[in-house]
Amino acid sequence: METLDWKPREPPRALLIGHDPRLQKSNTQAEYVLFANYYFDKNIKDSSYKSKFGLASSAFNQITEITNGKIKPEEIYITNLCNTSLPHAPKGKTVYIPEKLAIAGVDHIKRIINEYSSIEYIFPMSLQVNYWL
Repeated sequence: METLDWKPREPPRALLIGHDPRLQKSNTQAEYVLFANYYFDKNIKDSSYKSKFGLASSAFNQITEITNGKIKPEEIYITNLCNTSLPHAPKGKTVYIPEKLAIAGVDHIKRIINEYSSIEYIFPMSLQVNYWL
């Protein structure tokens, strides 16, 4: 399963780049990156709603906070460096994205930036994302 990018309705002013689609301690994989749909779709009420909404809202709230309210959640495009499910790393270790997938992810990020000239800010969410960028 491939996790889908979250594309805002308004022209995006910020690009948030996560690492990979699977939660560190479970096999749960989001339909949309960082469960962003849980933040906006008030009709979703499954058994894990609270934790998924919490993850999404923490990402959106962090961007709003560090931009001093200049960027609204409705202006954030979210993707991962790798939107394909990767195997879990041993406990306490980092999942390393294979070079081939990381290069494809960087190409995807370049396409996003080229398509949306409105993007002013880029927020990589991990050391590995920074490395590949």
